[in-house]
Amino acid sequence: MAPSAKAGTAVTPAVGVLRAFLNTREMAEGTDQLASSEGLRDWMASMGLVGSEHEVAPGDGEWVRAVREALRDVLAAHNGAEVPLDSLSVLNQAATRTPLVAGFDESGNLAMRAAALGAPGAIGRIWSAVLTSQMEKTWPRLKACRRDDCRWIFLDQSKNHSGTWCTSEGCGALMKARAYRRRQAGGAATGSSASPRARTD
Repeated sequence: MAPSAKAGTAVTPAVGVLRAFLNTREMAEGTDQLASSEGLRDWMASMGLVGSEHEVAPGDGEWVRAVREALRDVLAAHNGAEVPLDSLSVLNQAATRTPLVAGFDESGNLAMRAAALGAPGAIGRIWSAVLTSQMEKTWPRLKACRRDDCRWIFLDQSKNHSGTWCTSEGCGALMKARAYRRRQAGGAATGSSASPRARTD
């Protein structure tokens, strides 16, 4: 189940875009908003990443999902994992397909904008959000939950940036319970291997 908003409040628009993109897949629930071409088109349009008139080209869905999961691997590295080389390859190849150009926004500030249209343009907007997040210093605090069957993206708002789980009452409590059961099972195994005399005293 998705964590509460309190557990990962989007403090900036860039963080909001990144979390919204990466959390289109809920591993714990087995759902994916981008599983179909229609779902991808509707989600990109709802986020303002593309105009509603843009159609999804063949292969775009699989490509966007691959980019999403590779980026999730990068955020898992913010939580103690290592980035697979295959994931870096996916992201670097995607970056060549989604160029950014410099331009001034409505406030007169220099910003990087996507040069492509359609799904490549949407991913270009994601790259722009990554750059903004890095400049805002929120990037290292964006993490994938360490629970393997969750991996929900959350913003670590702990004081020392040591957050591990998307929610302490959800995944955190579950993983602590699993660790406790493992310790108990280990203790039982150790006890069963003790000498018979210890049990009959």
